[in-house]
Amino acid sequence: MRENYPKMGVVVLSQYTAPAYALALLEDGSAGRAYLLKERVPVRANFRAPFESSRGGSVIDPLVVDELVKARFASPQEATSTG
Repeated sequence: MRENYPKMGVVVLSQYTAPAYALALLEDGSAGRAYLLKERVPVRANFRAPFESSRGGSVIDPLVVDELVKARFASPQEATSTG
């Protein structure tokens, strides 16, 4: 879908904090993308994420950011495990 509509925002609601899942969404950059955890989505984010991603912004759950930072310094096997 991103190939045909590169300016379309994408919002992912996931149950996983594993870096592999977030990186799959963010591999071409974070512009126009949101990655939120289903059990942690506050009502405000339900409205903010689609708006921000449609404007080219990004919204990423802080726990996912923490896992991405940890993975940066982890072994390759740890970085690809599912969380």
